[in-house]
Amino acid sequence: MPLVKSASKAAVGQNIRREIAAGRPAEQAVAIALDTQRRAQAPGKPAGASKPAGPGQPADKPKPRQRVPQRDGAAKRLAARIASGGAL
Repeated sequence: MPLVKSASKAAVGQNIRREIAAGRPAEQAVAIALDTQRRAQAPGKPAGASKPAGPGQPADKPKPRQRVPQRDGAAKRLAARIASGGAL
């Protein structure tokens, strides 16, 4: 069964149990589960950093998306080419 790809402690415990049930030694099961947790967490954030902000703590605001300017008519030409069944 595939491992749970999550940075939560519950997922690590579940992954350890799955690996031990699959016949792996306990130390290897822990190493695999912790590696899966490390790979699943967001870059630059420690495990468990995705918890919601509590009372009195500021919530992280999402960054606004930047618009990429299109050249004149490029999007219209691409849409027309796709609609006509032509190659990209």
